[in-house]
Amino acid sequence: MRKLAALAIGGALCITSTLVSADVASQLQQYVGYTIVAVLDIVGYQDSNGKHGDSFEGCEYGRVIIFEGNEALTCTGYGYHYGYRPKALVLSRGGSFKMIVDSDVYDMHN
Repeated sequence: MRKLAALAIGGALCITSTLVSADVASQLQQYVGYTIVAVLDIVGYQDSNGKHGDSFEGCEYGRVIIFEGNEALTCTGYGYHYGYRPKALVLSRGGSFKMIVDSDVYDMHN
């Protein structure tokens, strides 16, 4: 991830702004002020009704997403995505968290 970030920053310095698509810029604009706090494997989930699993099946309000190292965040919205142990990019701004899995973005809280 660090290598990718370094390449992205280095590449941005070497190209003109006309090569950055407006679509990419508008998508990234919503993350201004967020900090990447972790890149973790999702190892499972647990719902408030006790249902649990060892895969990632997206978010439902109140679902606890469990990461490697016994870290966890709770979903504050809904979105379906299936994966077995996918990588999650976790962003934070104050008490607000975003979790990105593949290209899907989920609102989370601690």
